[in-house]
Amino acid sequence: MKKTIVVLVGFLLIKMILQFQLINPVFDLHRDEYLHLDQAKHLAWGFQSVPPFSSWMAWLILQLGNGVFWVKFFPALFGALTIL
Repeated sequence: MKKTIVVLVGFLLIKMILQFQLINPVFDLHRDEYLHLDQAKHLAWGFQSVPPFSSWMAWLILQLGNGVFWVKFFPALFGALTIL
């Protein structure tokens, strides 16, 4: 059981690091990412095209300094958590 958890956490870290390091330097922000960052200034319960979780994550990114690092960090984190 303990070995399984260590292997799982290892895969989680590898996926997050690879996704963040391989994708982050290559691409600039996409126009949809700019749209979602702008949604942080106009929080609502969400619409069909913009669910509320996206707006709240954008608000969190805005509070953390609104940097490209945070914009790329959270998708890498949530993508890695899908392994669980």
